[in-house]
Amino acid sequence: MASVSFPALRPILSAWVTALLLAATAGVEAWGQADSGSGLAATPLEPFHVRANAMEFKDWHRVSSTSFVIYTDVSADAAETLARECEMLAMSMEAAFKRRPLRVSPIIIVAPRPASAWHELSEQLDIATPAGSWAKPTVKPVTLVVANTDWLADRGLILVAVASALLDRLDLTAPEWFQVGVSQVFGRCDIVNDRLVLNFPQLWPDLLALRGWMPWGDFFVAGRDISASPDDEVRQRFQSQAAIFIRHLMVQRDARSLKKLLDWRAMQLSARIPTEKDFANHFGEKWSVWQSKLERYARAAASEPATLAQDGAGSTVAARELGYSFGTGSFSRSGPPRAGGALGSPHSFVFQFTPNERLQTFHRQELASKEVRELYLVAQTLRRRTPVAKATLAQLLRTGVVGPYLPELIAAACQWHGRPNEAVAFSNRLINAGVPNPWLYEFGARVRFDAFLPDIRSSTRLDLQAAIEIRALCEAALEREPRLSDAARMLAWTEALAPEVTPEAVAAADALYQRFKDEAGASELAAALALLQERNGNRQVALTLCRELVKSPQTSARALAVAQELLALEPVTKGR
Repeated sequence: MASVSFPALRPILSAWVTALLLAATAGVEAWGQADSGSGLAATPLEPFHVRANAMEFKDWHRVSSTSFVIYTDVSADAAETLARECEMLAMSMEAAFKRRPLRVSPIIIVAPRPASAWHELSEQLDIATPAGSWAKPTVKPVTLVVANTDWLADRGLILVAVASALLDRLDLTAPEWFQVGVSQVFGRCDIVNDRLVLNFPQLWPDLLALRGWMPWGDFFVAGRDISASPDDEVRQRFQSQAAIFIRHLMVQRDARSLKKLLDWRAMQLSARIPTEKDFANHFGEKWSVWQSKLERYARAAASEPATLAQDGAGSTVAARELGYSFGTGSFSRSGPPRAGGALGSPHSFVFQFTPNERLQTFHRQELASKEVRELYLVAQTLRRRTPVAKATLAQLLRTGVVGPYLPELIAAACQWHGRPNEAVAFSNRLINAGVPNPWLYEFGARVRFDAFLPDIRSSTRLDLQAAIEIRALCEAALEREPRLSDAARMLAWTEALAPEVTPEAVAAADALYQRFKDEAGASELAAALALLQERNGNRQVALTLCRELVKSPQTSARALAVAQELLALEPVTKGR
């Protein structure tokens, strides 16, 4: 799809972006230029860094594939195997949700061996990180996954974390129940040679039969706290219920079931608290009826032979109909495993992969201790907001890092720890250096957008400079990846709230709405377009959009507030 353009503003935006990047480069010129021999010794070190600097990180490799960069001190061959399995998992999710991945920076995976210096340092410093954890700041230009279990013996937790991270690559970030459920469904898989099998663990129905299902009203509003709870029972109940709910919808014969799942997810993004009436209107059944259905499904899935989704006539869907290809990857979903020792567990899905470059091309590089040490320190800044993490970030801002991808993580950490000026400075420097990551532009726009627009109403207005800055960054992000929905929403609001309304702005907002109107979050685009039409004197067009927003259950709280305000306004003159 063609990206949105602003011909009349192009010279202004180009000059502004150039000036901004030059200023940012001048402000952080020393970044990444610490003395290569002394490492972090160029400035006085915090006690935490003194201990880290004394560690020897030996035999570490960096193995890169299309979608992943793996840091590990196991053999490079083992790292390639992990990269290949993660690519298979990524391709399976792309096919299941019928979405191509965004062209953004690869996911970084840190996968130390069980006796690694990485774990030794954490033990010395008394840093307890939950098994299989991964860092995920609210705003980020890159994702970091850190394995804290023996992933060589059991891939389970690391693949669950990777599956969760992959939702960002599909622009499917969502409520916690969706994020957790999808990661459980796809992460709990077996990979053997050219086949990936999505299993149905007996633990899911057994746990819920023993401990009971969560009330659905609570389940659909549960957030990060419950999925990260230190209480194993609470966390596992939530995980199991989410997995069974999503798995059931994915195996239905009716192809519309996936759309129902994604539409329900979109409704949850509206920030409205879902009710049983909402659920019944959407799925046609009350929560109690649905739970009984899921209980029957869970018992059957744990005991019946493996099956695949079927078409309306009851026959297995042909593999050619489920064929998938993207860039250098291709595979098809096969029929049920053959009887007699075949791969698979009850109610499995089997994805059969064909040889392709995506699963066969890897790049290896041996790493010096300094780069791994920096990676360890950066990872600590993204664990949580603690005094140690803040001190680590402050030290890294003074000394810099040299490893690839680490400055992107530092930019995310700055925003995570409430240092937006540094976040903007480093993201701009990376842009100026030619780092090919569209999220950097979206990231910079988000920092500014949140600063200038903490609240949005129909009367809110941006000053001219803020509008120019946010518009330029969003446009640059969408030029590099037209499917960045967050950049599209920020751009639409920026046009709607700019000091002056132009025909180009109305056309740009309308183009964005047409492009993303079937995606979650489209209500924000519709509300921004309605405000633009109102300000441009096209009141009837604005009213039509607003009435649809008020009726739709997928309208966000912010979009609904703007729509209601516009409906209450008296007619306005053009250009207000």
